[in-house]
Amino acid sequence: MIGANVATAAGYALGGASIIVAALIGSTVGLPATLALAGMLLITGGSGVSLLGSVLMPLLEHDPLELWLLHSPWGREKDKDSDNIDLQFAKYYKALAGFKVDCFAGLLKDSFVLTVQSRLARTPEEVWVGYTYVSGAGAFRRAFGPLIPSECKSSEPNTYELKVFCDNPRLVNAEVQIRPNSEDIPPYPEKPDTPSFPFKG
Repeated sequence: MIGANVATAAGYALGGASIIVAALIGSTVGLPATLALAGMLLITGGSGVSLLGSVLMPLLEHDPLELWLLHSPWGREKDKDSDNIDLQFAKYYKALAGFKVDCFAGLLKDSFVLTVQSRLARTPEEVWVGYTYVSGAGAFRRAFGPLIPSECKSSEPNTYELKVFCDNPRLVNAEVQIRPNSEDIPPYPEKPDTPSFPFKG
């Protein structure tokens, strides 16, 4: 949307420049017409993108902290739980943790990648993972324990990836918990989360 506004402003500038050039050379053809056309296209395109952005922005996914603030005692909107401070702090900690677990099958069906995202985890050792998977070769279980740097590839901040090689993974049952190294920060969630990820085909 910022780019759209810049384009619109540039379009108006080119439109003004075309008027000045036309006055200087005494003609509206050639360079003045080209400047006017370019300005018109920039204004039309920039305005269209800005309008589309203003329609789409409310539909996009919002950050959990933003959603919590909207319903907290300090936010602009209040819900029926706003007076329950314990519940508000529980919601705040959930939003602060930014906890999300996903699992993707490898393109060659020879592996799966378990991804864990959380603002609370600063190192792989703070991400505790256990899993059981069922594949074409049978079932396997990994004991619940911390990730180690050599088995974790982080492509984004606060995101940790564990790649597991197996033949045609069909079902993954995971146990995931964030255990910050600081004693002042409790684990999240309080009990390990246990999502399941079935793979079709």
